[in-house]
Amino acid sequence: MFAVVALAGGAGAALRFLPDVAVRRRTGERFPWGILGVNVLTSRQVGQRCGYRQISDHIDQLRANLPDET
Repeated sequence: MFAVVALAGGAGAALRFLPDVAVRRRTGERFPWGILGVNVLTSRQVGQRCGYRQISDHIDQLRANLPDET
């Protein structure tokens, strides 16, 4: 399990580094805007997926409590 986490962390670091290099080459700034952008986008996606899962679970519970259509 440790190896999987280590590999995933390394892949994530590389995927954050590449956009950061591209942004720094274009802008010449020292602030890591590329890393910030990747972190904001991925946290937004995680939030959307969690929110969707909660909403779909809630809808399933509501449907289970509805009377049968007979």
